[in-house]
Amino acid sequence: MMSRLIVVFCAASVVFSLTAVAGAAAIDPADLLAYYNFNGGTADSSGNGPEATLVNGAILSAAGTGVFGGGADQALDVSGGAALLPLGTHFDSAFTNDTLAVSFWQKRSANANSSAFWVVSPDSDGLRRGMQAHTPWGNGTIFFDSSGCCVATTQRVTTAVGSPMNEWAHYVFQKDAAGNKQVWEDGVLIIDQVGGADPFEAFDGTAAIGGFLSTADSPSNPFPGQIDEFAFWSVALDADQVAQLAGGASATDLTIPEPTSVLLLIVGSLAALPLLRRRRRSA
Repeated sequence: MMSRLIVVFCAASVVFSLTAVAGAAAIDPADLLAYYNFNGGTADSSGNGPEATLVNGAILSAAGTGVFGGGADQALDVSGGAALLPLGTHFDSAFTNDTLAVSFWQKRSANANSSAFWVVSPDSDGLRRGMQAHTPWGNGTIFFDSSGCCVATTQRVTTAVGSPMNEWAHYVFQKDAAGNKQVWEDGVLIIDQVGGADPFEAFDGTAAIGGFLSTADSPSNPFPGQIDEFAFWSVALDADQVAQLAGGASATDLTIPEPTSVLLLIVGSLAALPLLRRRRRSA
């Protein structure tokens, strides 16, 4: 009897542990549109996006100098250029959902007129400005633009809270279908516009990480420093998810894992235990 209880207790503990892992996230993997950790290259780590291309002198930083440090961790060293995403359908679901969130870490080394990212909508005004952020502009103001530029509320929100200098800081910029816009810095909500933002114009897939993309392949206004762990989402992130990212979780940590065969086997075994006990008693 004692050995049976121990087996049941251990199995239940394993199930609880695996279930906790499986239920810890609440984002479908398909909603992570692209994710670039810049470790060893510019490939997308989500399985959903294209590989980025380094242009105009952008490079990967030395091993161990990414936001998480140590080992092979690297970042995008903008160095006057950007990482470019090509034409494609990878942002189509964000347009369909009228929701796009981006999350990333940055370490800036100077005050400059620059953009941390630029997602292109060919039909938007403001130089095809689908969604972009100055983090900050040279005057120390953070600007968040969507669906063109630069009408307050419908296209642009701002805050005078500037980003830290020479240290890593985490950001989330997002707009949803209700017209809400938010900016989070290190897990703290610094812009919270409730309604009023225009719907997105269609995206064509092109985007710049670390620069302003006014033409198809020539970024300008480069971010002065490094950017790391850059992710695009077709759903808005909630406060808990933002906190996880700001606390060091990767973008893929937030997606829902498929149940493992081990988990299914253990759950099935536990479900069968009461039946086995009844059969033994009736025998």
